[in-house]
Amino acid sequence: MADTPGMFSGLNKYEAELMDAARQREASSADVGTGWQAMTQAAGRAGGMIGRSVGKALGGVTPAEQRVTDFQAITSSIPDFNPNKVESLQEMSSALWQGGFYDQAKDMMDTANIYQRNLAEVAKIESETRSLDAATTLEGKRFILQENMNQKQIEQIDELIASSQAGTLRDDYLAELKGDFTNADILRIEKLVMLK
Repeated sequence: MADTPGMFSGLNKYEAELMDAARQREASSADVGTGWQAMTQAAGRAGGMIGRSVGKALGGVTPAEQRVTDFQAITSSIPDFNPNKVESLQEMSSALWQGGFYDQAKDMMDTANIYQRNLAEVAKIESETRSLDAATTLEGKRFILQENMNQKQIEQIDELIASSQAGTLRDDYLAELKGDFTNADILRIEKLVMLK
């Protein structure tokens, strides 16, 4: 799973070749003068290109290719990598950092931190929902639901409960809540309003 497409940007073979080609263009566009000086420089570059080709044929690698190889070695060193688990993301981030891939390690840690915050929020919502379900009276459920709400939100809930008890609750009451409440809050309010 360590070779998940899209998880590791900036280090594939194609990009390594582009980086090498850019270095060669930069070197070839240097101010080389005129006359014999220019011809000498051109012959040297041609020889360098031939030497590079021979070196590659004999197993040599460019710095960019070596970086790709190092990166692949790091990612394959964690065979059970799962991008959906915080611990796995943190482990990969640490390995990348130690291997000198600081940008990729930071991106991986940022992703792990986002997952961790999301998981904590889900756990909080589940806990609040369980405590709301555990309350046995309408007043108890209303009290639990309103613990983290402002006065305007509390008044909206009270109006909905009153409308529900009077039998005058509009069918589109949930749509009115979308601007002031989270989706999780709306689901809990719906349970509360339907109790009558």
